[in-house]
Amino acid sequence: MLPCREFDLGEQIEVLREYIKENFTAKGVIVDLNVHDTGNGNPHAHLMFPTCHVSSEGFGLKNLDLDNRMSLLVWRESLAEVNNRKFEEKGLEKRIDHRTLEAQGIDREPTIHLGHKACAPFRA
Repeated sequence: MLPCREFDLGEQIEVLREYIKENFTAKGVIVDLNVHDTGNGNPHAHLMFPTCHVSSEGFGLKNLDLDNRMSLLVWRESLAEVNNRKFEEKGLEKRIDHRTLEAQGIDREPTIHLGHKACAPFRA
């Protein structure tokens, strides 16, 4: 998950917390959030949550709402919406579209994320 570079670290965390609240904690799902930004141009976050029901008794049956492709699509759309609200609040014209390039009518191959090591300066 990529926080937007247009936001400072505090704003990135604010957006992620809003997203987590709307999609997980409001529904009783615990989430561990880790944000990484070492200044190398690759800010990102990890969200970790159990896919099983959790109670005072421990882990229960698998929560099928958290382990299916449809939920992933809903979460992607929600992340775009939360970021777009923040863009609007900041007066920025940029918007995120969660849909595939094909669904957006864009005729090009998607790029491959190479990661921070591929983008790092060469050191002999």
